[in-house]
Amino acid sequence: MTIHRKPIVDNIFRTTGIGHHVNREAGVTARFLVAGETVEVIATELIAGEKLVLGDLHTFKIGSLISYALESGQDPVRAIDRAREQGHDLVWINSLGAMLTAERRDPEPVVRVHMGMPILFQGVIYRLDPAANRNLKLTPYTPSLANAEVA
Repeated sequence: MTIHRKPIVDNIFRTTGIGHHVNREAGVTARFLVAGETVEVIATELIAGEKLVLGDLHTFKIGSLISYALESGQDPVRAIDRAREQGHDLVWINSLGAMLTAERRDPEPVVRVHMGMPILFQGVIYRLDPAANRNLKLTPYTPSLANAEVA
């Protein structure tokens, strides 16, 4: 797999309630070799801790064991080894709850996502899939000739 980056262009617009939605143009083209053909996949690059919005009200936060270990002062290599031994995921998406406040707050930036969206996260391309209880999960992306452009 080869990955080619292009500059990410952010389009920010204000919405009611949730915050600024950031519509990112897909900033990454990945090329896979499938059955002798080169298949291109366009993905959106996300960063650990970014807030995501699916539809109008469902907000999520993307994270990884590496980013969590670094933030909490742990050795990321030991944390990965321990997580693999215990069968834990190395990347995740947490659902965020809603909060009513008495004071007005500035909206926070969020990235609009949709199901099946290819995402580049920490060097790996994932597909955004539904999970139990209206949650999301990151599934390693498997390219096929049926669902991608042939270069």
